[in-house]
Amino acid sequence: MPRSKTRARVRAARPPVRDSKDPMDDDRGRTPARMNHLLRDLRRRLRLAAASRAAAEARADTE
Repeated sequence: MPRSKTRARVRAARPPVRDSKDPMDDDRGRTPARMNHLLRDLRRRLRLAAASRAAAEARADTE
């Protein structure tokens, strides 16, 4: 996956690399909107994991 929305836009504007076997050159479905969705989902999952970890630490501190 592209590592940023900007990179996704740049790669979407270029023609696809046809002869490459590198999976990073496979741009199917790599749109800025898709990157926005993936990044939002990743941030949400990280927030949930951090909250879960904080709750577990708080429970451990009270015991």
